[in-house]
Amino acid sequence: MASLKASPQGLRQIKQARADRGWTINDGRWLMAASQILDPDGDWQESGPYAYGCSFSSWERFLSGISIREDSFIAFCQVLGVDPETVAES
Repeated sequence: MASLKASPQGLRQIKQARADRGWTINDGRWLMAASQILDPDGDWQESGPYAYGCSFSSWERFLSGISIREDSFIAFCQVLGVDPETVAES
């Protein structure tokens, strides 16, 4: 499975998009929304369980610019409303 990480410029876009959403970093809605993207048929809740590849540790790595699974990276970008191709490191 391929992995992606955000570029320094992408991290700034991600940080702004997260702030615009108004949810705290530890809010389970991030993971629930990403889980719904990864597995729309799952019964995802804010408190968990979450789809494979969605966890608080993968979310924190994403926000820190550390590589995560490609599908999780794309789902997190979609939740934030940012283009994965513009925030990913080349």
